[in-house]
Amino acid sequence: MAMCQYVTESMAYMLSGNMDQGAKDFQLEAAISKFMHRAVGIKSGPSLAEHVHADLAPRPSWYASEAAGDFGATVEKILIRHGKGIRDEQFILKRLADAAIDIYGMAAVLSRASRSLNNKIETAQHEALLTTVYCDEAFDRIRQNLDSLHDSNKLSNDTKMSRIATEVIRT
Repeated sequence: MAMCQYVTESMAYMLSGNMDQGAKDFQLEAAISKFMHRAVGIKSGPSLAEHVHADLAPRPSWYASEAAGDFGATVEKILIRHGKGIRDEQFILKRLADAAIDIYGMAAVLSRASRSLNNKIETAQHEALLTTVYCDEAFDRIRQNLDSLHDSNKLSNDTKMSRIATEVIRT
């Protein structure tokens, strides 16, 4: 619970910082932050290591970079496969949304913990620990969500669940 609270606060800090700097487009970030608040109550993409504190550079930042790259590549494949029809693929969109929320959470906690470590805040080591665990667990969830988008059995089950829902609505 403490980790979820830390992630939620980090998202709020990141969002408010972007807004304070005059960012115009922050609706997605606001929606993700709102979702996380409610939940608590490019393969090999660019490395984040140079942007985060050295204590977080080995694994947590690698996880975030890798997840962002995997997400981009997966979204591209999904859009090529479904085109505009993607708006009707709710199971796929849910998995993509869940992955995006976790990636945003990783970026938020990496930013916040790095700032705390750089400024030698009293709670910095605890924040680094929260960040490390969150990024590790989020990476596993992201992989599971993205991998399921290429799993024929999962996709077949999605089709079956859609059919079940349609039949339930009819009766």
